[in-house]
Amino acid sequence: MNTLPVMAWRNLGRNRRRTALSGAAIAFATALLIFFQALQLGSYDSMIENTVRINSGHLQIQHPEFREEGSIVLALEDPDKLLKIADNAPGVVAASPRIVTGMLVSKKDQSFGAMLMGIDAAREARVTTIKTLVKEGEYLDPADPQGVIVGKTLAGNLGATIGDELILMGTSYDGSTAAERVHVRGIFKTGLPELDRQSFYANLSAVQQWTWMEGRVHSIAILLDDNRSINKARDAIAAQLPTGEDAPVVLDWKQINPGIDQAIRLDKAFGQVMLFVLVMIVGFGIMNTFLMSALERTREFGVMLAIGVRPRTCAWMLILEGQLLFLVSFLTGTVVGTLVTLYFSRDGITFPGSDAMYESYGMSQTIFPSLTGEVAYMTVGMVWVIVALVSAYPAWRITRLRPVQALRFV
Repeated sequence: MNTLPVMAWRNLGRNRRRTALSGAAIAFATALLIFFQALQLGSYDSMIENTVRINSGHLQIQHPEFREEGSIVLALEDPDKLLKIADNAPGVVAASPRIVTGMLVSKKDQSFGAMLMGIDAAREARVTTIKTLVKEGEYLDPADPQGVIVGKTLAGNLGATIGDELILMGTSYDGSTAAERVHVRGIFKTGLPELDRQSFYANLSAVQQWTWMEGRVHSIAILLDDNRSINKARDAIAAQLPTGEDAPVVLDWKQINPGIDQAIRLDKAFGQVMLFVLVMIVGFGIMNTFLMSALERTREFGVMLAIGVRPRTCAWMLILEGQLLFLVSFLTGTVVGTLVTLYFSRDGITFPGSDAMYESYGMSQTIFPSLTGEVAYMTVGMVWVIVALVSAYPAWRITRLRPVQALRFV
């Protein structure tokens, strides 16, 4: 058995052209898998980054029941303390306090239910891209407490333009009616239909006065330097939050935007199926070369069986040939795939014709392929399984050979 690896390695050199073609197929499949998986993960990072930068942030501190119920009374006390905790957490770029409550917005005879978001204009501009998404008029200014910015679809439904007066009616923290006159300072467009149709923003201090929520907020949105810092930042923040009944909790973007997470999971599963089909196609080509090799060497295996070599020893030799070919080809494909991925990850990949659309929504149109451990072990697993399977069938055929029949094979 100790001589089998040596014999298997020498056998690969007996037909160098066929070995080179098989190895090239494995190396190509490996390089392709690495690049497209890295591109897929990069597209997810871009999708997540665009989503959290438009509205939600990577993390949010909330009352434990606020996400499900959305009641105005489910507020956070002492937001300054919570902001300090968030600002000092590892990986945090910025944090912004918010009040989120439903309001009836009216202009003359037009009325619509909408979501009012009270924000700290300066902090919010560091957490989300809402400031850059104002397409008409101006962004919020603390010196203009009655000024609001309105989603483009909501403004169109109301027939509102810059400077128009709106009437707001809702519920205050103490249960009384909150009513206020405001004017349209700006109109924004995020590209997210629900946000553009149902939301508008006002200064946090003004909303706190309108709703009797001085010293309280509903959430603190947190932006991180990298999506992969979520677990570390969340644990650090959670460890410093108050404990007890109704203590605030830290939610990540997956809990805040479950639809995006589900879409990524579905696309990832579909992508893995497509990649597996691709490798299977390459695998059938490799299996053909292994079968050819086994058939051409039938007399050789017949001689080995006739002199007392066990059938399973011949089979193991053929499997070893496949594994040695896999090892060399996989390393070659990994180097090529990594170099190609690193080249494109430097400047990213921009798909022609999408620049204007993405820019209008304040989103990045460039996808940067992402090399991670997930890419590595998925590629190893898929390619190794395919090579093992395609070499197993010819090896099984060898175990069925009879020495007399094999020696007569032409």
